[in-house]
Amino acid sequence: MAREVIVGLDVGNRSVKVIQLAKQKNSYSLLNAAMGEFDHKADEKSRIAVIKKVIKQNRIKMKEVNISIEGPSVIIRNIEFPKMSRDELKRAIKFEAEKYIPYKVSEVVLDCEILKESENNMTVLLAAAKKDFVYTKINFIRKAGLEPWIVDIGSFALINAFNLNAPRKEKTIALINVWDRITNVNIVNDGVLVFTINIA
Repeated sequence: MAREVIVGLDVGNRSVKVIQLAKQKNSYSLLNAAMGEFDHKADEKSRIAVIKKVIKQNRIKMKEVNISIEGPSVIIRNIEFPKMSRDELKRAIKFEAEKYIPYKVSEVVLDCEILKESENNMTVLLAAAKKDFVYTKINFIRKAGLEPWIVDIGSFALINAFNLNAPRKEKTIALINVWDRITNVNIVNDGVLVFTINIA
């Protein structure tokens, strides 16, 4: 279900950032943007206190927030499949996924999307994240009195934001996200992710 007003929350190793957007036809306008900082050694209680402070000071009333996940517990792969329906793919991916991820299927949250189709084959984007990693992040956000509305993968969120604003998407570009511990590099062609890597 689409939202007229959405809130994005990013909690890093040293800061929390929050942004509030309003949907206007085919674009979004910025209503609010704020940041709070904490020491990288801060415990969970201190980080939650900063989140609550930033939300309160900026008078953000919505409890539902969009968050993203990233890191070694998140796996993204492009896989070639024989051409099949979406329903067939959803069933097949559960059996094929363990060939491409270092975890059991029962240990991950799993999804896929068809990127390209030819007469006999198709390229499928596989995304998986360890359940304990995802649920730990969700529970942390809930302790701050908020409720995750969408849990996205950081690379996808970055690409979606770029595609929403990019005047030209048909060329190949690199989207680079620099954090304090890792740099995330994404190669995008025609608006679609073709390669991603995290560099320490």
